[in-house]
Amino acid sequence: MTMKRKIKFLLFLFCLSIGVTFSQTRVTGKVVDENGEPVIGASILVKGTTIGTVTDIDGNFTLTVPAEGKTLVISYVGMKTQEVPVSPNVRVVMQTVTELLEEVVVVGYGTQRKEHLTGAVSTVDVSRTLENRPITDVGRALQGSTPGLSITTTSGELGGSPRIRVRGEIATIGGGTGNPLILVDNVEVPDLSYVNPDDIASISVLKDASTTAIYGARAAFGAILITTKKGMKEAKPRISYSNNFSWSTPTKVPEHTRADLNLQYSFDQINALRDSPISETGQVGYWYNPEVIKKVKEWIDTYGDGKNLGREMVEGRDFEYRPSGGVYYYRPWDVYDIYYKDWASQQNQNIRISGGTATTQYNLSAGFMDQKGILKLFDDFYRRYNISGFISSDVKNWITLRGGYMYSKTRQESPFIYASATYDPMYYLYRWHQVYPYGTYKGREFRGAVNDLKSARPVEDDSYFSRYTLGTTLRLTKGLTVDFDYTYSQTFATNHTVGGYVYGINQWSADISRGLTFDNLYRPYTTATYDYARYTSSKNIRNAYNGYITYDTKFADKHSLKVMGGTNIEDAEYIWISARRNGVYDFDKGELNLAGGDQLASSSHSWWSVAGFFGRINYAFMDKYLFELNGRYDGSSKFASGKRWGFFPSFSAAWRVTEEPWMQSAQSILSSLKLRGSWGSVGNQDVPLNAFVSTLTPRTPSSSGNYWLVKGNFVPYISSGPTLVDPDLTWETVTSLDLGLDAGFLNEKLTFTFDWYKRITSDMLAPGETVPATVGASAPRRNFGELETKGVEISATYKHQFDNGLLLTLFGQFTDFKSVVTKYPTPEDPLISSTYYQGKTLGEIWGYKTVGLFQKEDFVWEGDKIKQTILPNGLSKNTHVEGVATQYILESGTFKFSPGDVRFKDLNGDGEINYGTNTVGNPGDLTVIGNNLPRYQYGFQVGVSWKGFDANAFFQGVGKRNIWATGNMVLPGFYGTEANFAHTLDYWTPDNTRAFYPRPLNYNQAAKWNYVCNDRYLLNVAYLRLKSLIIGYSLPNDFLNKVNIERVRVYFNGENLFEFDKMKGVPIDPEMNWTSTTQNDARSFGRSYPYRRTVSFGLQVEF
Repeated sequence: MTMKRKIKFLLFLFCLSIGVTFSQTRVTGKVVDENGEPVIGASILVKGTTIGTVTDIDGNFTLTVPAEGKTLVISYVGMKTQEVPVSPNVRVVMQTVTELLEEVVVVGYGTQRKEHLTGAVSTVDVSRTLENRPITDVGRALQGSTPGLSITTTSGELGGSPRIRVRGEIATIGGGTGNPLILVDNVEVPDLSYVNPDDIASISVLKDASTTAIYGARAAFGAILITTKKGMKEAKPRISYSNNFSWSTPTKVPEHTRADLNLQYSFDQINALRDSPISETGQVGYWYNPEVIKKVKEWIDTYGDGKNLGREMVEGRDFEYRPSGGVYYYRPWDVYDIYYKDWASQQNQNIRISGGTATTQYNLSAGFMDQKGILKLFDDFYRRYNISGFISSDVKNWITLRGGYMYSKTRQESPFIYASATYDPMYYLYRWHQVYPYGTYKGREFRGAVNDLKSARPVEDDSYFSRYTLGTTLRLTKGLTVDFDYTYSQTFATNHTVGGYVYGINQWSADISRGLTFDNLYRPYTTATYDYARYTSSKNIRNAYNGYITYDTKFADKHSLKVMGGTNIEDAEYIWISARRNGVYDFDKGELNLAGGDQLASSSHSWWSVAGFFGRINYAFMDKYLFELNGRYDGSSKFASGKRWGFFPSFSAAWRVTEEPWMQSAQSILSSLKLRGSWGSVGNQDVPLNAFVSTLTPRTPSSSGNYWLVKGNFVPYISSGPTLVDPDLTWETVTSLDLGLDAGFLNEKLTFTFDWYKRITSDMLAPGETVPATVGASAPRRNFGELETKGVEISATYKHQFDNGLLLTLFGQFTDFKSVVTKYPTPEDPLISSTYYQGKTLGEIWGYKTVGLFQKEDFVWEGDKIKQTILPNGLSKNTHVEGVATQYILESGTFKFSPGDVRFKDLNGDGEINYGTNTVGNPGDLTVIGNNLPRYQYGFQVGVSWKGFDANAFFQGVGKRNIWATGNMVLPGFYGTEANFAHTLDYWTPDNTRAFYPRPLNYNQAAKWNYVCNDRYLLNVAYLRLKSLIIGYSLPNDFLNKVNIERVRVYFNGENLFEFDKMKGVPIDPEMNWTSTTQNDARSFGRSYPYRRTVSFGLQVEF
């Protein structure tokens, strides 16, 4: 080869090498997780080739990509595989599997990708909602987390589960509860408090008939599907440990008025309507008059709060005997300091072992929770122990066997109440004035709440829940699977209650004129009513059988078809027994065989079963036109033969608009848009047991009454019956219509969901035609009533990763609904007080509107007295100036509306405040002034993470809700002989005419006069609360790898740290409501176990 040709050949090779060089791209990149930590060993692969590399210890990589390489595929075990365009510099943020759970949604007997959903389903962000929080049960943690899910509690009582509702607070008025079906791994659990929050992997809330129909009768009002952690195949063994230590203090507690002002206020209330004022008054052994009130003030001026004096009371300094009986007390007490701890502790401990091989996955976990109560005088607590396990193995390539168990034990101890079930421990704390003797005399306690609580024996409540599951999946051919599962569960609960006698100085009987002083009044002051020991126990056994076959296929590249059909059979048996014996020999033992009095026993036994055959068809055309058809043929033992079976269908469809070719140009902004709608009906079998059976009601005999005494024996008898029944009684039907849309913007950084729905519960159990009184029984119930609920739900999420690695997450949700009775047996003009009537909005509160308080200028005066008007019936009334409506109809006894009383608004303009006929058609000046059901419920979260640091703030609130509450805590003077509170001092006097509360009066426990229901004293319990604030830090991976630890995170948390409300200074938590105990006494509102603010810290470690 000549030199010239050699030179040309070398030039050709040089040019070729330049071309090859310029046709390749050298990529430098970094792979991190959501917290900005490097992902070590992530696989980087050029799509469509075998060219690749892995990240180093800092998450960095370099790779030369050939000209034809356009996309990099980044993958890592436990994280979502991502594809990114080739460019010289790449930064990839990997999402963990827990993030992916939002994309695959659990539905009835299966899963669906979120973009393929056609019904109304919401998912809960488990990591942000449940983790790192000192919660005692899952239900409370879900409050405000999901649109359409309403979580309410009535007090801060230890343990227990909140009230949970889906799309409406009241779903039926036919006698059922309206509870949603709560399933853990596809099987119902009787109580969410049995579930360890740390065991939960995902939560889906099914809200419309198209999603719940597959579960049939017991999911008529929604379903909550919880899946638990199960380990992963091909994952190395992992040990996880977490703990949380917290301390809580009450959110709000009332503060008594200063002792002397408190007594003066009560004294003025009692004398307000007396022509001849009394000189002194008293109750339960303590008396007061102006001189005593003066001495109380002198005591405060001299000794302050008196805490340096100890609890021992001294005659002459702290009290004096009243010559004619009773005692004058001068020393006030800080009863809150005596009753409440400043802080109560709680701890949560969890440990988990999980992993898997190519054919097996397993999970084993244990948890412990110990919550201490806020009571200082009694060690109340709530504890829970959890153990759960799961294993699944592919024993053949066509068969998988699985098994699991769940065990939960709870223990709660609360004080025995020496006041029946009408009052809880807080009732007497707030009842008497501060001078009530809460101290000691010669080392002995006085009769009262302090001594009751110190002497109380624990009421012991234990529950044991166990569940065992066996199942298999058969893969018969491509796309065809068969699943069988059997679950046995048992709940066993016991209660041990021991009463007794309380010894103390019974100062109520003090009378020095008869020689009855504190020295000789030490004795038992409780009665034989509480001399008993009692055991109750219950057992609830359930069997659940599920079997279904699924066929999933695609054909012609355009059609996707998934068909599923199966059966569900469940039966349940409930047994309850109670045994009690009076005359206990040894109260510290508290056993029935150590008692010698009357023996009383009772029991109940019930059972029910349901069976259903269900099917579902999912069809998708070109992955953008989606259709779903569901049907279930259900049978229930709760109805009579011939009425037990019903068929309930549902249908839903969706259109993925952004999959249309003409929408592609908009995808840089509108990345996804799906319009969907559903309609369906579900049967409701949540009706009282034996509603179709005529029954007799026996009366249990006891020595206290309710018996026939025959030959010296207590004999039970029939107190009522037989009941009348409708032989045609059958299912209530719940029909729902849902229209919604799901949208994503900016490559799904911003997502938005909207739903409008209408749900009609028809054929509800309602009273039948009136029968003559001579029949001796009430009219039978029939399928007649109808309830309509309309509502909207909105949620939005925004996620953005900044160039510096900061990840910002925003979430918000809004829920609103209103329920109206659209059909009900109703007279032509129903009474306002009717529980239900056609056209009634559930929760409505009727009352009077107000225009302020009466002032002197609202009356006609004759000298220093108000001019009197004599009515035709001879009664004398105060005369109003022209233009001021009279309120005579609301007066009684010696009370007359006067300056300082509430002035009501004359809505009908007739110059007279009245209630007409108290009917909807003629209410006079009454009108709907509020509603006790929550409206405009919302929640929002703000989360950030950066370089191992993370923070999340979760706010929750209710925009509108009212409560008409009674008792001195909200209506001063409701019972004038009881204590008043600091927030009620703004009451009307001639020198304080712009006050909020009316002039002092004693209403003797009746909502009358100024306290007929009205909008001035109607509580507005709307609020916004910082539900949770979490700040955490994860140690760097490069450090942890050196000590073979995968993850260490420390965090701090605050729960209920503050709130904004409209309580007008009333020191009651806005979430508090009437409880099953306080509703027994009109004075009791607010006298319940307090809600708590909590601060905590915790540790999470993974090996």
